[in-house]
Amino acid sequence: MNDVAVENHADYDALTTPNESKNFAQWFKNQSAIYRLYKVVRGMLEARDAKVIHGGGAAFTGPWQEVPPPSLDGNDDFRERVGQYEVRVGKLIDLGSELRFCDNDFYDWVHTTASGSGRIGDYLFERLKGEIAPKASK
Repeated sequence: MNDVAVENHADYDALTTPNESKNFAQWFKNQSAIYRLYKVVRGMLEARDAKVIHGGGAAFTGPWQEVPPPSLDGNDDFRERVGQYEVRVGKLIDLGSELRFCDNDFYDWVHTTASGSGRIGDYLFERLKGEIAPKASK
């Protein structure tokens, strides 16, 4: 849901680089607990600054309500971000029409609980495993 607030979208699409020193640096970053802690703290600060932090609370049990999209009039930066997000989402299947949520899958009107996140994760894994997992050579 907060993907539209992320800067430098293309950075997340690159999986490899031909530059060997960057490959080593990436391997080191992947193995470093201190670097991971730094990334978590930096991400928390960026989320706070972007005002996309949310908190826990009682699970949402009310009826599902469709919410109209925000107006993009006069906000070219946001319109561009939504367009980039639309491209990324277009690469996925339609989770909303295929997945049925249950009570206690949300703790507010949009954020999922652990059970809701698990349901989404399982759904995405089943549909994307052939796209992102290396294919076995015969």
